[in-house]
Amino acid sequence: MDLTPFRQTASHILAAALFETFPSVDLWTAEATDIGFVCECFFPHPVHPDTLALIEQKMKEIVQEKRPIRILEMVP
Repeated sequence: MDLTPFRQTASHILAAALFETFPSVDLWTAEATDIGFVCECFFPHPVHPDTLALIEQKMKEIVQEKRPIRILEMVP
């Protein structure tokens, strides 16, 4: 089973959770990997040890909201 679409979706949920929880975070990429997903970003402030738990909770909330998934092609 190809898990790439699920991993890509998870990376976008992570990016949304980061942006909604920490609007000042600069998001660079959100993509699937061979073993999961990654979201590269820059925090302009120190990251607290509880940050991961906050992001995880926000991801769960986003999934529970059952937001529609849309694919948008951006033109440079």
